[in-house]
Amino acid sequence: MSTLPKPAPLPVGGGCHKKESRLDKFTRRLSYPYLHGTYFGVNAIKDAYLLVDGPNCGFHKAEHVFGAHDWFSSLLDVSGFHRVMHTDVHPNTIIGGSDARFSAVMRMMAASEVPDVIFLGSMPMASMTGTDYDGLMAQVLVETNVPIVNLPDRSLDRDWLDGYADFLFQIAKDFDPGFPEPEIDPKKVAVVGHLMHRNEEDLRGNLRELRRLCAGIGLELVSVWLDGERYEDLGKAFEAGHVVSLPYGRKAAKKLARRSGANLVEVDLPLGPEATERFVRALAESAGVEAAAERFLEGELRTVARAWEWLIPKRLQFRTVAFHGDPYLMPGIAELTRLLAMELVELTAYAQDKKGFRPDEEWGRQLPVEITWQPRVGVDNDIGRGERGIDLIIGCSDTRQLVPPDAAFLEFGYPMRDVHYTSDAPFLGFRGALHLVDRISNVLGDRASYI
Repeated sequence: MSTLPKPAPLPVGGGCHKKESRLDKFTRRLSYPYLHGTYFGVNAIKDAYLLVDGPNCGFHKAEHVFGAHDWFSSLLDVSGFHRVMHTDVHPNTIIGGSDARFSAVMRMMAASEVPDVIFLGSMPMASMTGTDYDGLMAQVLVETNVPIVNLPDRSLDRDWLDGYADFLFQIAKDFDPGFPEPEIDPKKVAVVGHLMHRNEEDLRGNLRELRRLCAGIGLELVSVWLDGERYEDLGKAFEAGHVVSLPYGRKAAKKLARRSGANLVEVDLPLGPEATERFVRALAESAGVEAAAERFLEGELRTVARAWEWLIPKRLQFRTVAFHGDPYLMPGIAELTRLLAMELVELTAYAQDKKGFRPDEEWGRQLPVEITWQPRVGVDNDIGRGERGIDLIIGCSDTRQLVPPDAAFLEFGYPMRDVHYTSDAPFLGFRGALHLVDRISNVLGDRASYI
């Protein structure tokens, strides 16, 4: 078992750590479990089921998504036949062996009318007993013909973002595109690594915007991993001549491109106009449609510039910002706030330390301050109380309790329990940037005095 990384000290402007007491050292860290990422994946494939070999807490983790973060989630069902099930292991059943119960639950899931695929996850106390998952899966597959995907057992020392990345990679590794495999089309695109953490209109808006960006340069987006649709629809990615790799699914994108023979296009998350421009240019270069991209970008950038011409000096410039939450959003937030003439003075990640964010690495060099990783609850609650105050804090629902009374708060990321969308509300791409900056502007409001 690997040890968890110690949180880095808060950057200038974010206060400093108090000396930890023994009690502090054992308080919960602000991060989310590995299984949350798995549940995002199952929630984003509407005909998928998940069987967790573990105690009943594996079931209750679904309640963090269903009805709380995602009002359109179908993980749980009033009938009692849920898309997430567990084997309810405890010391007695582990000692006696739980193969029979495991097989029975899997057969019950496979026999229902809904599943096109069953994902199998296991918690450490169950997997360490040496259960022959592959053998049991093979038996059920022969009897039911429902494919079963065995997910890695890494919940002991990995977090929610690792859980989602592993979920995508197993699909890229195990998906059967049929025989013969489809031929790739140079005009078709697949995007791998869209964090579909809920089925509301912010994430669905992102999907529409990604399709619009591709269409704007004469390409067709045929598959997004993940997009809230059926498992079999993911197979359209094998038709794509270009696989776009986003940070949440790097390994999966590489595996898919290797299997299909497509061009691999590795890009940053298209959060903000500059990152979106790079996204479009990289894809256009891969497809050989640079001229179409230039025409498309000219109109899009003109629209953004016109929208923000007066907004920036009237409401945004010189305002200080802190961001708490998903680290993969941080490069885009840093670039966007810089473009808006705002100052990003604090970054706190609710996740384990990720590759690429150290000061000498690619994303780390883009950030104006160092990141505090998975701080301890109750210890790092001095947000915005440094030498300079903070005008705006952008963070998830769990950040709200840390917001000082004189700062504005924008709920963004996972989890969002208070902010929900039933109409188009993207945050990626050019239209997503316009919508996100409108949200920032409206929570800040006009200045008391103008500069």
